[in-house]
Amino acid sequence: MNKKILVFLLVAIVALSLSAVSAADNTTDDVSVLSSYDDNAVVSEATNDISIDVTAKDITYGENATVEAKIIPNTTTGNIKFSLDNKINQSGVIANGSASVIFTNLEIGKHSIIASYNGTNSTPFVFNVNKISVYNMTIDAPAVFYGNNVSAVITLPEDATGDVNITIGNKTYNGKLVSGKTTIAIPNLATGNTNATVVYFGDKKYANKTINTTFTVTGNTVTNDTFFTYFGKDGVLNNDITFSDLIFAGNFSGLNLSTLTIDKKINLIGEKAILKDISLVIKADNISVSNFAIVLTNTSGVESAIDVRGANANIDANIFSVNSAFDKNSFVINAENAVNLTINNNTIVYSGKTNGNGINNIIRIIDSDNVNILNNYIFAEIPSVPVNYMPPTWAATVMSAGIYVEGSANLNIASNNIAIEYNNASGAYDTIHNLYIEGGNNAIIENNNISTKGHTYVYGITISGKNFTIASNAFYSDSDNYYADGIQIYDNSNGILKDNEVFVESPVVAYGIYSSNWGDKANNITYNNNNVVGNSSYIYGIYVSGNNETLIGNEITLVGNFTTGVASSASTVTLNKNDIITNGNNIGNASKCGDSIIAETTGVKIAYGNATVTNCTVKTTGEYTVNTTGAGSVTYNSLVSNVGLGDKTVQANNNTIVANNGPKFLIDVPELVKIYGSADKLIAILTDSSHNPIANANITFNINGRNYTKLTNGTGVASMDINLVSGSYKVTATYENTTVESSIIVTPTILANDIVKFYRNDTHFVAKFTDSNGTALKDNTTVKFNINGVFYKANITNGTATLRIWLNPGKYVLTAFNSVTGEELGFNVTVLSTVITENLVKYYKNESQFVVKVLNGDGTPANGTNVTFNINGVFYTKEVINGTATLNINLYPGDYIITTMYGKYAVGNNVTVLPTLITKDLDMKFQDGSNFTAKTLDGQGKPLANQNITFNVNGVFYNRTTDENGMANLLIRLNPGKYIITSIWNEYQVGRTITIA
Repeated sequence: MNKKILVFLLVAIVALSLSAVSAADNTTDDVSVLSSYDDNAVVSEATNDISIDVTAKDITYGENATVEAKIIPNTTTGNIKFSLDNKINQSGVIANGSASVIFTNLEIGKHSIIASYNGTNSTPFVFNVNKISVYNMTIDAPAVFYGNNVSAVITLPEDATGDVNITIGNKTYNGKLVSGKTTIAIPNLATGNTNATVVYFGDKKYANKTINTTFTVTGNTVTNDTFFTYFGKDGVLNNDITFSDLIFAGNFSGLNLSTLTIDKKINLIGEKAILKDISLVIKADNISVSNFAIVLTNTSGVESAIDVRGANANIDANIFSVNSAFDKNSFVINAENAVNLTINNNTIVYSGKTNGNGINNIIRIIDSDNVNILNNYIFAEIPSVPVNYMPPTWAATVMSAGIYVEGSANLNIASNNIAIEYNNASGAYDTIHNLYIEGGNNAIIENNNISTKGHTYVYGITISGKNFTIASNAFYSDSDNYYADGIQIYDNSNGILKDNEVFVESPVVAYGIYSSNWGDKANNITYNNNNVVGNSSYIYGIYVSGNNETLIGNEITLVGNFTTGVASSASTVTLNKNDIITNGNNIGNASKCGDSIIAETTGVKIAYGNATVTNCTVKTTGEYTVNTTGAGSVTYNSLVSNVGLGDKTVQANNNTIVANNGPKFLIDVPELVKIYGSADKLIAILTDSSHNPIANANITFNINGRNYTKLTNGTGVASMDINLVSGSYKVTATYENTTVESSIIVTPTILANDIVKFYRNDTHFVAKFTDSNGTALKDNTTVKFNINGVFYKANITNGTATLRIWLNPGKYVLTAFNSVTGEELGFNVTVLSTVITENLVKYYKNESQFVVKVLNGDGTPANGTNVTFNINGVFYTKEVINGTATLNINLYPGDYIITTMYGKYAVGNNVTVLPTLITKDLDMKFQDGSNFTAKTLDGQGKPLANQNITFNVNGVFYNRTTDENGMANLLIRLNPGKYIITSIWNEYQVGRTITIA
């Protein structure tokens, strides 16, 4: 009988050892060899020839493992013992040469099975229990409206644990499973469908899984095609709209609608939105309209572009173009009972058409308190038609006006540019008002530019009310036929006018500021620091007729035929520190002015009432500086008329005190304008109170801080030479403690402008050279230039000399020398680069490129040309497309110099590539528990989680995954010494030193 030695101990040891060591799973620095064996194993002699072959298939976690053993000879009977992992034993009955058993509840991993029969053991067989890879993973993310976060619910088996990531583009969002679920919020998605990748990283039981999905964001954007999703067929906003913002995009027309009705709180926002012949009706509170273009044609039949009937409305940053129908009421914005309305930063272009039956107002506000009209640009062409006065009250209906406000308190009109011009005139007394404000208290009108050009009657602003303020505005009122008025105040009003600029012009009658008193309605107004300038045949600077009027610090300058600086029929009027200049020709009949105060050329005319005139300066070409038939006083003023100075220029009755008015003499220093090097002199003219010259008097001039004393001649003139370089200078002249100011302007004999040019284009420096009489220098006269330290000569041709500029980009000072007059002047020369670059700082392998803008000599894009780059010793040639050339930067982290070459010009820039894998050397003690750390960043420098980093240390590779802070750690248990560790991620390697003491 053959003897067979069955040595199974060694086989078991080797098999189990191999199963316990896996090179692919270096999760610890400790590597150990596991073994299992039977202490009672013996080398025995078999009684017969028996062999056993055991097999089992790999299974998935949760499945049962069926183990089968085949025995030879197949006639063997009895039981086969199965031992799993030397821990679990089962027996199977032999039938037809085989036996099988089932093992349940096995853990994930490798398992070893040995079958034995009567002392005969099989070779160990290893099978796997794998993680579950087939399981349900669902993503539930209902569509949301734009502006809300997408809420993605990821559901896995209830016992699944670990992390889930959602990646969209270069952004990743993380969630942790709790009871197999996690909810991840994703903000700021664009409208439409967004592709996303959902990754579950697995756990001890479940394998990782990746699913691609799509998130849907329903927009709050209305287009012409989707309009009736948001609105009914009648144009009324649907009740089920939940947005706080509703965006209109594109053109809206052909909807068979002329009106959109908004009856709930919402913000209407336009994105290149144009409403063609469609108006907005605001019927609820807290509605805003912004960034629309609303176009109404004269065939639309629409009365107003926006009609407001709710509180707290805001109309902001819109563009309106309105062309009204003929003789119909037409408005751009029409508001009634609309408290707290704001109209801000809109552009309005309006064309009106009325013969007086239809009202043409750009903005019309009725019974609406706390209205703010701010920062708007308004240009309108409207007909000039009569104001309609209706019985029995004869209240005015203003047919043509820019802004009409009635019965609205706390009005604020500020920082607007409003230009109104007439495009037609009809009817007697045709009239245009720019601003018409009636009956509201506490109005503020400030910092506006208000320009009005009309035909017969033109008004910049007409206002009535209590406690108004009109401040820091610029009014321009121009009539081409009869009458112009800058500011008109009426109907028992009180308030303040201050710091306004008022200019009025007309062929017949003009008023800078007019305070009217009709019947028993008296105004009480204060006028401070206003500047009134006017030109008309009959003109009044400030006309007051109220109960108590006060004028302080105003400047009035009038030119015309009969020019009256201040006219008053007020009960009480006070003038203090006003400067008044009236230049009138005084030709013809002054009574044709049409006013109860007959026009005359004078500084101040008091028709009746009590007047106090003090500390004022009045200069007039008329006979009298002050003409008063009332009572009061004229004292301590500086008064100059065409007949003399001081008290003698005042026409007054016995009820007026006239005293202590000056001056005793007059010193006049005309402004000097001369050419550099000319013989023109600065002069001062000294005359006495009767305008006779004062001879042999010392006049002290002060120029540039130096005093020069000159003696007057027989005509009262003192003069001095001026040898100043070209420029503007202040000058004073003093006589007997009286000082007057004037100015000197020295014009250059080198006439040129600073230049700004692109590198090596055809723009060059050109200067005109003259002599001291202003005559151009003769041809072939040599002049010089100096720039960048180099002198150049040039010859005059047709009065000019040219210097070509071929300098590199930069800023330079060019000095031109006039060889005839000796003048030298400096000019700025700026050479712009045709290659515009910036330094680049980027993270390794992100999408940032080095971009250069390339221009032709005229500043246009140099499309189709080539640019050469040199970086890291390598040359690259790129084409200019849409004005730019780009170079991808895929260099390793570090600092580089890039040179851009275009034509004959080269420019260098710095390129810094920042690392996305951050490590540092490690110094540690033996087995002190230190970790070597590495941090991963995305392309924007933010920590990047769930990235696999490979470490190579001492010839062994280890894989680690970064946490939510982008950190990966490797525990170091090496022996004392110095080691090189290499970290590898994203095709980038970083070497560091580990020193262990």
